[in-house]
Amino acid sequence: MIPSSSSVPNHQFHHSSHNTNINTNNNNNGLLDSSKTTTMNDSSSFSHLNYQHPWSSEDFKNHLRTTGEFITQYYEKLIHASSQAPLSEKDEHLVENSSPLPVCSQVQPGYLAKLLPSEAPLKGESFDDILKDISEKIMPGITHWQHPNFYSFFCANFSYPALIGDMFSGMFNVIGFSWITSPACTELETIVMDWLAKALHLPKFYLSETTGGGSIQDTASSAGIVAILAAKEKKRSQLKSQLGQEKFNEADFQSKLVCYVSDQTHSSIQKACMITGVIHLRKIPTFPSKYDMNYNELEKTIEEDEKNGLIPFFVCGTIGTTSSTAIDDLSKIGPICKKHEIFLHVDAAFLGATLLLPECRSKFVGDECEALSYSDSFTFNPHKWMLTNFDCCAFWVKERKHLKNALSIDPEYLKNKASATGFVTDYRDWQIPLGRRFRSLKLWFVMRIYGIEGLQSYLRHHIELAKVFENHIKQQSQRFEIVAPRVASLVCFRAKLTEYDKEWTLQKENRLNELLIERINSSGLMYLSHTVLDGKYSLRMAICGSFTNFQHVQFAISTIDDHLTKLLEGVKNGSVDL
Repeated sequence: MIPSSSSVPNHQFHHSSHNTNINTNNNNNGLLDSSKTTTMNDSSSFSHLNYQHPWSSEDFKNHLRTTGEFITQYYEKLIHASSQAPLSEKDEHLVENSSPLPVCSQVQPGYLAKLLPSEAPLKGESFDDILKDISEKIMPGITHWQHPNFYSFFCANFSYPALIGDMFSGMFNVIGFSWITSPACTELETIVMDWLAKALHLPKFYLSETTGGGSIQDTASSAGIVAILAAKEKKRSQLKSQLGQEKFNEADFQSKLVCYVSDQTHSSIQKACMITGVIHLRKIPTFPSKYDMNYNELEKTIEEDEKNGLIPFFVCGTIGTTSSTAIDDLSKIGPICKKHEIFLHVDAAFLGATLLLPECRSKFVGDECEALSYSDSFTFNPHKWMLTNFDCCAFWVKERKHLKNALSIDPEYLKNKASATGFVTDYRDWQIPLGRRFRSLKLWFVMRIYGIEGLQSYLRHHIELAKVFENHIKQQSQRFEIVAPRVASLVCFRAKLTEYDKEWTLQKENRLNELLIERINSSGLMYLSHTVLDGKYSLRMAICGSFTNFQHVQFAISTIDDHLTKLLEGVKNGSVDL
């Protein structure tokens, strides 16, 4: 219980054995003046040292209420304005009294600098003025990732429980780098990561009770960096043990390390190599059509590097590539890594959430994630497809000692008795920065409010919607083609030109698809992204939005069909030049 102001002791600057005198100056600048003397128990003389914040607790309550209304109206507007379902009378104002929000922002670069002052205000401004600027100046520059017709990239999921969890995190505002800085921050993270590992059926060596454990990173990019650092430390330890400390050469070691990815692996691993000083990065080709890593080429490349005196140390396997959600065959890649003593990191940034579903888990990695038994680290983003607001990346490591050895430092100002015992976790040793937010709160809220069954229903809902969209594309085979197998809720497709242009070329067809996505996105009605697979410019329909329902997919189908029809008419009559 928070004590009332009357129950809080009045701590005065007074000591029983001293009558401390301090010189003060009562002039306007409030500086100390040696010409005047006052005692510290004369509190009125120090009133100028009390800072008054612009908002009282009552102001905050009022502004919080207004902000809550603003947020809920924003989401109601997004949902209703994009829906083809009729509005109830009480909701009609959401569309009638305000212009619709384009999914993708339509502003030009530099728009905001023209609307805001070039310098910060000297005097404080009112909350109402700021809220007005949010509506009139900030909102036009927002691409609405929570719009039901946002199908670009992979989604950034939102839920009200996660937002509430984030609010509590902001309220506590702890910086949980060590257990002692807020024990609940550390311990809840450990508990929630164990919950999640068990729900996903990850190997038991990822649980905190073993030599491994989980932590929350900001993104899978950061997880890739720390995974590489842990892998380097593991390989360094192995070689020191084999060669002996005296024969081990750090510079030689660093110059020979080799990392292996597929040509579809996320670019963040390449950046991680740049950051961690890994010079040699091998991009292994993928199998045609499925776009998963060619494990035969992987082993061949590893063996060639070993013959050339290099040190293979890290392989990144992917469950759900960004371009097409291809799944690398970890049951084949894993034994190769084990044979050559290579650290296997698994990036499941988007598709990892589907391991909550038995039918997906069995298909991707085995009923009990048997294919992950070869992995040394695993990551996925609850902020992508598990209703947890950005940022929240779940990361597990099989042997935490390698991660801690790579990242642990112990300056005097961070030392404390709890850490010295070795019985507590200090998550600063699991990440690049020192400071860390109380991210586990929002994940805790989501898992408790939705439950595993609720999350499973949510994922299956999107997968079924993707099947609807995929079936439409297949039924219009004279106009469209599926470019990659649909694995879950991403459909990769493209428009076809062969039926409409006797002088068809791949270059022309690619240009047709470029124009198609440009027109769709510039309409503001929906937002798609693209990729290139086997030289084919393809559209990505990622159905994973928090509020996306059947009517939105119907609307997307209609919008795509209409824009393609107009484009093809232009090709026929010569008004569109490819």
